[in-house]
Amino acid sequence: MHTLILVFVIVILCILWAVYRPVRIFVNARICDREATADFVLSTFLGKWKFYNLSASDEKSNITSDPKSNKLPSNLSSFLQKITQIMRACDSISAELNLVIGAKNPALTGQITGLVWVGYGMLKQQLLSQISSIKRIDLQVHPDFDATGLSVDLDCIAELRPGKLIASLITG
Repeated sequence: MHTLILVFVIVILCILWAVYRPVRIFVNARICDREATADFVLSTFLGKWKFYNLSASDEKSNITSDPKSNKLPSNLSSFLQKITQIMRACDSISAELNLVIGAKNPALTGQITGLVWVGYGMLKQQLLSQISSIKRIDLQVHPDFDATGLSVDLDCIAELRPGKLIASLITG
């Protein structure tokens, strides 16, 4: 009887250890020349798993030119609240964003680059005041005065504990 109780306690402790052990999620997203890719990798004490790969290009996408068909979902607010809950449940978040911006003329490229830096400063201040788990947000903006287009490269690492995440989502 005592052996059964001891085994039960050890199993419960192992489950709690696995649930509250840190997990890292690596997100790497790129948008360049009308093609988008994103990789999501989960890293635990058991190893690394690539659990989602997203790839889309302009030819394959079903986006039409009709503005009515590209409406944002009506539940976008609740989606953003869930994302905020997940970010608050993380132990640490670090992100690096690289942008290459080019417009039709150099003056417009410079103005857009300046607006991006202003927006980044405002967004970074707001995020750091709302979510204490954000440790680092870096932005690199490279103006391209010769070409037209936008290239985005995002690398993000979030470290969280599954038990803390589950508790955060349950309590709301």
